[in-house]
Amino acid sequence: MIQTQVVKNNKSMLKCPKCGFNNLEHGMQECPHCKINFENYKKHILKKHKTISKLKKCYACNNSISKKAKMCPNCGEPQIIKDKCNKEEEKKKDNVFIALSDFSFSSFVTIELAKFAYIISILLSTFFCGFLLVQKFKVSSSQGMIYLFISPLILFVSILLARVSLEMTVAIFKIAENTSKIVDHIKED
Repeated sequence: MIQTQVVKNNKSMLKCPKCGFNNLEHGMQECPHCKINFENYKKHILKKHKTISKLKKCYACNNSISKKAKMCPNCGEPQIIKDKCNKEEEKKKDNVFIALSDFSFSSFVTIELAKFAYIISILLSTFFCGFLLVQKFKVSSSQGMIYLFISPLILFVSILLARVSLEMTVAIFKIAENTSKIVDHIKED
């Protein structure tokens, strides 16, 4: 039985789980107060529990939605494509070196290599500004002092240009990746 047990004055009584009515007798099939059928209510609770275990969070609004939902009923954000993208991204992170040997170019490694390219560009820019500063001090101390104030600006601009160019490159490759994922998804449906 789904009724909850209440002990009052050393007497065991049952309580309705929906309305809280206390004077239920053992073996009753429905509550005389709210007329709920206990067996149906138990099935409803079990079904609700199974439904809750089949939920996930929406990627955009973070509301609970069905794991099978193609789009969020709250905000309209597509879900299936993002699920597949997340699974593919996890695989790609492990297989950067395998992707380098992909002669069909079905997977892109540029996005993963952009991090290293950015680090190298920062190091080269720093080395170049330091080298320029030393050379100007060799010519004369006045030129060295001028470049002492100009070299951080040159460093900042060169790092900024490297970052912007890498972001544009990554954006182009992400557009290509997402377009191929959408095409694959459409082919599956």
